Amino acid sequence: MERLVDHILLGSLKRHDVQLAECCSRVTAGLKHTKNQRPMLLEPHALDACVWENRQVSDWVVVIHSFEEYLHSPAMVKRAGIFNIRSLLPVWAAEIPRTTVFELFQEPMGGNLNAGAKTVLSRWTHKRGLDIDGLDGKRWFEAAHKHFQPFAWIIDPLNVLQTALHFVQARGNQQTIVAMPRELLRMNHYVDLGSNSSRCQDELGGCEVEEDSMMWAEAAVLAMRLHYAKLDYGAAGCPRGTELVSESECEAAIKSLGIQAHPAWTGSDSSAPLFCSLGT
Repeated sequence: MERLVDHILLGSLKRHDVQLAECCSRVTAGLKHTKNQRPMLLEPHALDACVWENRQVSDWVVVIHSFEEYLHSPAMVKRAGIFNIRSLLPVWAAEIPRTTVFELFQEPMGGNLNAGAKTVLSRWTHKRGLDIDGLDGKRWFEAAHKHFQPFAWIIDPLNVLQTALHFVQARGNQQTIVAMPRELLRMNHYVDLGSNSSRCQDELGGCEVEEDSMMWAEAAVLAMRLHYAKLDYGAAGCPRGTELVSESECEAAIKSLGIQAHPAWTGSDSSAPLFCSLGT
């Protein structure tokens, strides 16, 4: 282990913080010399490092925590049939003086699977659609506090003092933090992606409200797959947005590369990449 580990980059703690802490302690324990300590970067530190590296380089930094998340604007899609964050950000920032942070809420997506879906966007087309208007008093306050916390952010890297997983601190009191309306800009969070069970059903009370406004982007995602490619052995998986989520498309991709993969296998294996992969 001491010879192999030079740098550890850990993306998301989620619910595995205890196991992660144990893993990291084993990696760094028992070193003969303190100078052999290996640098470890957890998600909060990775976000801070990303922001600092983009100072004087990028006008805006968008945080997307994982491959489960897709930036979406239902209102703009309804109006124009398409959504382009690059062109909209300068417009929104100009409307409110000294805008430094855009706070985004999430919309959990999941529930029943759509048979024959070709991408994540068509595989889950139901959202949680939480409605708390019928609650009163303390129950309303607790539900709002639990479910309507900021989830992601877009920031001006020059004017942010500190970042966290879901929150950002602006550099000065005179700068503006804009909480974006959920229909104008939000993060569609496909919580059942990569899970053996439905997190939306088991943890969030179910995803039963139909929501397919992101289907406009599926053609663009499919266009990225016109030419299938086999990654190097040991790769973590396909680039975000190009994953093959159905068995039929996985089989077609393998055949198009002139590879015979028999017998086929479907199941769960924590050591294999997500979705479509080839075994040895």
